[in-house]
Amino acid sequence: MNICPKCDKQVACEFNFCPECGEGLKKQITCHQCGHIHNEIANYCYSCGNQLTQKRNKKSKPTVVELVIPTPKSEGITIDFPNNTAQSYEMAVLEAKKLPSYEFFGNDKKCNHRVHFMPNEIITALELVNQMKGWRKRVVYVNGERVEWDTVFGFAWCISRKSSCYKPEYYCYGYENEWDFNIWGCLHANLPFKLRDTYKYGRWGEKKGEWIFDLDRIMHELEKNLFHFRFCPSLNIQHIKNIITHFPKSVNPYENPDWDFCESYASQDGAISVISDNYGIRVEKYIIGVVPKGNGFIKEIQTKLQNTIPDFSK
Repeated sequence: MNICPKCDKQVACEFNFCPECGEGLKKQITCHQCGHIHNEIANYCYSCGNQLTQKRNKKSKPTVVELVIPTPKSEGITIDFPNNTAQSYEMAVLEAKKLPSYEFFGNDKKCNHRVHFMPNEIITALELVNQMKGWRKRVVYVNGERVEWDTVFGFAWCISRKSSCYKPEYYCYGYENEWDFNIWGCLHANLPFKLRDTYKYGRWGEKKGEWIFDLDRIMHELEKNLFHFRFCPSLNIQHIKNIITHFPKSVNPYENPDWDFCESYASQDGAISVISDNYGIRVEKYIIGVVPKGNGFIKEIQTKLQNTIPDFSK
């Protein structure tokens, strides 16, 4: 109890003002060590120095519990995606749950979804991949190593177009666009066989007009161009290697009507300078390689590969 200094009435300790006269009251604090009574708030006892009040602890920040996700398997392809606000998120979860390898970590909004499959099973995940178009929160691992999304699923949009093509079995050979026609079985090989397309990977031989192909360089260019599409279920690497095996070691347009020389106004390493008369004006050009001429060479390759390449002339 407190004593009001004005009216000497006993007042409960929790009162700040006297209920009789309205006098302001100073709360008394009793030292638990020496029993000294303090008529005002103090941090330490005037008599013995004992601490009377405890300092308020600052509000501690809530502990953030990080979601622990196991390391992906060291073999195959793994897709991880967390809870997000994408419009197609719910559909993506439904598609992920259809796969037998589906896993779920965490709970509520702090969660992560995972699916795992082998490269030859990638077609089973295409519906899930389509639902994740444009997402920022998506991760893919190849053999346990995180890689860029497009280096694995760069083919997804192309195979979607193939499915809507008039003749899907011919699509990868450039059926829809003549300038994309190729014998490699992939539009992204970037080595088509249209007229005026240059095969400049090679060198001139000792015989006049003889062009010797650099087949190792051609294979290197194909592997480089097709790297982002290497998991495409329509890509047949063995087919490409078979073509390289049956590709001519050299051609001579003077002797082979299926090939022609390719001219350019810009000089390149190993190019042959040629002066031509263009309507009375002498023009210097450069022969930089050879180009397929007509479909004769393509039919020759078709025969060697037992017609594994579509014949569009039918």
